Amino acid sequence: RRRLEKLLNVEVMMPPSQDPERFSFWLATLSDRRPSERLELLRIRDTREV
Repeated sequence: RRRLEKLLNVEVMMPPSQDPERFSFWLATLSDRRPSERLELLRIRDTREV
């Protein structure tokens, strides 16, 4: 039950996927990684984007 509540709280805070920058930060914050690994994730770029 507690895990379900935590999951629902996370879902409520999710930004729209139309805002890729906010979505990326939100997703990196959720990941169970060291800060340096999170930063690497945020540095990844979509090569199709102009």
